[in-house]
Amino acid sequence: MLPASTPWREVDQRIAFVATGTLNLWHQYCRQYFLSCALGTTDRFGAPVANAVGTFVSEGAALAWARNEVADGEQYMGEPRWRDPAVWFKVMNALRTTAMPGVVLVSGLQTDAFASLPAFRNFYAHRCKKTALRTHDFKSRHLVKSGPHPTDILRGARSTTTYSVIEDWLDEIYAAIDLTA
Repeated sequence: MLPASTPWREVDQRIAFVATGTLNLWHQYCRQYFLSCALGTTDRFGAPVANAVGTFVSEGAALAWARNEVADGEQYMGEPRWRDPAVWFKVMNALRTTAMPGVVLVSGLQTDAFASLPAFRNFYAHRCKKTALRTHDFKSRHLVKSGPHPTDILRGARSTTTYSVIEDWLDEIYAAIDLTA
């Protein structure tokens, strides 16, 4: 945590950096996990990670296949919406990879990080009233003790914990990555 004397503008910049970076990290992790399974890799014990579809000849071919496995609403910029665990699960399940047990565990995590973090990322990317209002839904649903600004919400703690929302989310995303490693 930052010292209490840290200027609010600096706190806001740091929280914005962490929130957007965390969502990007998760998105890229899921994408690369799929590609490694699709293109042929080994697990941490050196055993090949197989899939029922077969190894693709290129990243483009694997991504084209993945795009065909999800609906248009589950895509963003011509690829599956990797950051959404349900979409990631759907693609990985269709691939029928031997690495699927970890993905199943992630899809069962009881976290709101995956669903709520995009609203905060959008606020920091656009900084408008409309995106700020979407973050207030999270605050009211989860009884976050904080001020009204999205940065205050992420720095605040839920009524059920002493950790800030952003700290909880970082822990949850780290746990999701650890489950699939």
